[in-house]
Amino acid sequence: MPAYISRVLATLLACACLASAQDKSRFEKRWIASVAALAAVNVFDAYTSRNMVETNPILRSANGNFSNSRGVSIKLVATGGFLAVQYLLLRKGPNTGMNRTFTITNGVLAGVVGGVAIHNHSLQAPAAEPARVPLPAYLTNPNH
Repeated sequence: MPAYISRVLATLLACACLASAQDKSRFEKRWIASVAALAAVNVFDAYTSRNMVETNPILRSANGNFSNSRGVSIKLVATGGFLAVQYLLLRKGPNTGMNRTFTITNGVLAGVVGGVAIHNHSLQAPAAEPARVPLPAYLTNPNH
């Protein structure tokens, strides 16, 4: 795994630890941990998808592989929007029921996306097909 992916995952973990160290209820701490987990598995999924054949037509490029720029952007916007809505709803007032629901939802999504990322990681990238060099005429024509 490249160093920048490790740094992103370590930063997410550190942010979750710092945020949960503040004076918050245990459900708020669990929600923060679930947000960090969901963000981390999305980063890992994007990393394991690069240069691989993508089955999701929204995330693939014209050649059928995962589009690094568009795919990462769409995953970032979708996950960020989903988490922003949760944050805005939770900010209105502490609601243990909503914290619990969002924590479970984030955990399930992290598990699903993590499973996809692990599956992607187990696949090998398609090998580049060797260039086909035409044979010289003296090798293909037996009369010479």
